[in-house]
Amino acid sequence: MMKNLLLPIFCLLFAGLSAQVVDPTFQTTISRVGSETRTLLLDDGTYIVYGSFFRVNSTTRHALVKFNANGTLNTSFNGNLGVGPNNSVVRAALQPDGKILIVGNFTTINGIPRTGLARLNADGTLDSSFDTRITGPNFNRYSVAIQTDGKILVGGGFATIDGIAVFPSVYRFNTNGTRDTGFSAAPLTTVNDIGVQSDGKIVVGGTFSGRVIRLTTNGAVDNTFTLGGSGFNGSVEDIEITSADR
Repeated sequence: MMKNLLLPIFCLLFAGLSAQVVDPTFQTTISRVGSETRTLLLDDGTYIVYGSFFRVNSTTRHALVKFNANGTLNTSFNGNLGVGPNNSVVRAALQPDGKILIVGNFTTINGIPRTGLARLNADGTLDSSFDTRITGPNFNRYSVAIQTDGKILVGGGFATIDGIAVFPSVYRFNTNGTRDTGFSAAPLTTVNDIGVQSDGKIVVGGTFSGRVIRLTTNGAVDNTFTLGGSGFNGSVEDIEITSADR
């Protein structure tokens, strides 16, 4: 009887798989080294791909590239003309005005100093009005999120900002790139992703104890949020806020 019950289930599974057909009109090949690639979908159906690659379909492109909806390279996107980011892009976020925030292991964009965090215009050129003034090789960047007021949250390690050494795990920057000194998060180990709730509270995931915590709007640990027990037993890589909490 059990075999008879399982057979239709397997048939349904294979029927579902057979419906997933590769689109032959979509042609993209990225040559990369190191980390995985990620995708940021734009409102017009085009998309940004970022990671640790250095070539797209035999065309030199460093760590960040834009594709048309059919998978062809968008050559009007100027972010990678020249050298582009000089190292990997780990995360990207789209602002409502179409500008793109990127974080990663880079220290320059097209030869212009930008340590770990930069903002690009919609056409891919560097937004020179946004400068965090971060320096130092020990600032590790893994995550970025945008608040409803436009302020920017970044998960990283310690760094020097405007010549002052700071050590939080999550930083907040104003819309012009200056550090929001009214926000102070507790030091944690690696923060892999950040989610912002509709009430402004901030959920972060990573490799620290428990792997997920929630911060208040000023960066303090929200002790009303608890997972129960010891939390996750492995690294949390992504945080997604559901529509009910936005």
